Amino acid sequence: MLQGNIFLFLGSIALYVVSIVLSLILRSKPKENIRLTYALTALASLLLMLYSLDALLSPGAPVIVEGIRVPGLQDQFGAHGFFALYVDKLSAFLLLVISFVALYSSIFSIGYSEMYAGEYSISYLTFFYALFVLSMVLVVTANDALSFYLSWELMTLSSYMLVGYEHRSEESRDAAKTYFIIAHAGGACILLSYALLYFIKGSLSFDAFREGGVPPGIASLIFLLALVGFGSKAGIVPLHAWLPQAHPAAPSNVSALLSGVMLKVAVYGLIRVVFDFLKPSGVEGGLWGCAVMIIAAFSTIIGVQFAVVQHDLKRLLAYHSIENIGIILLGVGASLILYSEGLKDVAALALTAALYHLLNHAVFKSLLFLGSGSVLKSCRTRNFELLGGLSKYLPWTSVTFLIAAMAIAGVPPLNGFASEWLTYQSLLAVVKEAAGKAPWVSLAALFSALMLGLAGALAVLCFTKVYGVTFLGPLGRVKPKGGESLTMKIGMAIPAAACIVLGVAMPYVAVFVDKASRQITGAPAPLAAPSPLSLVLESNLLRGEVSLPGLAAALVILVAAAGLALGLRRLKITRTPPWVSGVEYEPEAMKPTATAYASQVRGLFARLYGVTVKEHREYSVPPIYTRKLSYEVEMRPKIEAYAYVKVEGPPTTTQGTLARLATLLENSLYAPFAKPIAGILEARPAYKEKVTYAPLAKLALKLGLLVRKVQAGALHIYMFYILVMVVLLLVLGVVLP
Repeated sequence: MLQGNIFLFLGSIALYVVSIVLSLILRSKPKENIRLTYALTALASLLLMLYSLDALLSPGAPVIVEGIRVPGLQDQFGAHGFFALYVDKLSAFLLLVISFVALYSSIFSIGYSEMYAGEYSISYLTFFYALFVLSMVLVVTANDALSFYLSWELMTLSSYMLVGYEHRSEESRDAAKTYFIIAHAGGACILLSYALLYFIKGSLSFDAFREGGVPPGIASLIFLLALVGFGSKAGIVPLHAWLPQAHPAAPSNVSALLSGVMLKVAVYGLIRVVFDFLKPSGVEGGLWGCAVMIIAAFSTIIGVQFAVVQHDLKRLLAYHSIENIGIILLGVGASLILYSEGLKDVAALALTAALYHLLNHAVFKSLLFLGSGSVLKSCRTRNFELLGGLSKYLPWTSVTFLIAAMAIAGVPPLNGFASEWLTYQSLLAVVKEAAGKAPWVSLAALFSALMLGLAGALAVLCFTKVYGVTFLGPLGRVKPKGGESLTMKIGMAIPAAACIVLGVAMPYVAVFVDKASRQITGAPAPLAAPSPLSLVLESNLLRGEVSLPGLAAALVILVAAAGLALGLRRLKITRTPPWVSGVEYEPEAMKPTATAYASQVRGLFARLYGVTVKEHREYSVPPIYTRKLSYEVEMRPKIEAYAYVKVEGPPTTTQGTLARLATLLENSLYAPFAKPIAGILEARPAYKEKVTYAPLAKLALKLGLLVRKVQAGALHIYMFYILVMVVLLLVLGVVLP
């Protein structure tokens, strides 16, 4: 057994339960509810984090907490009973991710959730928040199929309730419906995969599943069901359509958990089934890995392509979650290919890259959502086209958001760069291994590496746009109201510091992450111990090295640049209006916009986005002089059409899946009968109007257009009239006597 203190684990679960009960008891006292419930959730997360660190670093066999002994069903649930809790290295690593993100998110929530007091039920929010965290803990520690599925459903239902928390908003209701349907379709696939394993093994216990021996054809079917089931929850393309709807609709502290943790729980489920239960080998495993890698590559590039053109801050971050889930699965796919070839040491390296990026993405993406929550609380809008200059009003948010933006863009020496570098190394290992055996696998890995590089470039473009438009420049049209509370500052400072530490200390952190990947892949040799000056990753196929002095130098340069920028701000600066070709400078009208910044990308990928541009011109003198020119741009991605469609109304209005089905039924059943009847009833008035009023209206319109052509309101047109009149007078003076 692991030498971790099991009482820390059980105590954390007990505190989660207490916070759930307390949220109901304090339902009539919202302020006390917020402070006590979130404080208890943070304390429970701290205990769980300490336990998971101890469990991850301690040697030995997994810890198993005995479950419920059901008479007559011992064979079904194994020797440890129903709902036994199982903690191996992989589970301990996921517990660490869950508890760490929940810790600072709960601290942030104390100040953030006050914005909902008096508008929505605080008890509702705190109850499902704590239940959501507890359900994810139960998922990653389940040791039988039934308890896993029950915990999975609890996680789905609690997150569904949180997505629809702002129930007065049609957007929230539709997003919750879409998420509910896609999540349960995925859950059905997971249930079917476990049912197949049960029929083969005759037991629901994961201990029986770990014995392997699944026939190849059935194993491929189980893999496909698991990929669809867990992939729909993780948000892989094309099963991602719920994600850009649900993340913006949920409260920002919930969005931090959805993107930072819940998507990773789905990745955990896929890793557990594929590596721990199915144990692939040979061509079959190589095909699985190649499929995962190709899907991941498309998820990576499509996610960031959609993110670049968004103006909704939280929707943009949601699309980046799709991109980063793709990056994580690139490592999983590469590991699966190498594992199938028997190269377990290099497979462990690739899985380490995936798990390390899983941790890093959980940190910087949750920080970005918390930062967006701070902006939303202050400005009450997610449309950052309306914002600007917020660094003066939200300085703490500005600095921490910048750190997270640099991390997600892969800027060294932050954590995003560290794990993406490992992912590149993993893909190159696949290229090298498959070059002589399976060239098509090598090409797939090379294609994935190219997509990862392109995604990195687009991520830099995207976050320079977001940060520049939101936090820099002149103040936008929406003025901030209120600042950052102390708990919000602490909740953002913790992950910001982690982004730096996980990047600079990558050689040491990677060794600990490697413990989980080596246990699940069965790799015998440990990762090379980090030297004082570098990280060396070496196998018979691959040698990679990262210089710690180089990372430290990059950090020094980064800090020096920040200090220089801060020092320059204190110098006496003479401010003058910008030169704009001699016309008067209008800050709001002439401010650089996110639309203009991303216009080239939107035009380049217009077919992918489903962009249609309608041009509207108003002429003073058709077609010579245009008085007003405007464009109407609409985006309807075909890849997401199955989940929602646009309807008449404001641009933010969407129609959820259930509403869409109702609309289709209405159009197919009632419209064919209603339209002819309406046409008959309206025929006589329409005929009368056509005969009497229409000719008079057309004549008046033509006369008006003739007059308008003469009186255009343009100076150069009037000068042209004068010139024509002078020429006519000269001609008349010559011709007439």
